[in-house]
Amino acid sequence: LSVTGALLVFPEPVGRAVHGDRVADPTNEAVRPATELIAAAHAVLPAGDRVVRMQYPTGPGEALVARTKEERAVVLDPATGRVLRVVEPDGFDVHHFLVRLHVSLLAGEVGT
Repeated sequence: LSVTGALLVFPEPVGRAVHGDRVADPTNEAVRPATELIAAAHAVLPAGDRVVRMQYPTGPGEALVARTKEERAVVLDPATGRVLRVVEPDGFDVHHFLVRLHVSLLAGEVGT
């Protein structure tokens, strides 16, 4: 649990190591208004899916991740609103994988 927990504390560096296209423009630290970022994410989503949570960057060059009701992840450049990548529910996303591993697989049976 310590290893997966430590990796979950630093989602952006881990994500950049695995998904190089998750990197936004490091020279532009501006962040577009949430309404614009949500609209950009909705523009690439299938009908009926919507953004339910946004993970804001913690430093320059980090992408914003909009998580959806249908478990997609829309990766955006926070300064421009440009969609960098869409991770489908059945696609590989290191953060989603680590969360499932940390919470589900390593927890074991309750009371054993």
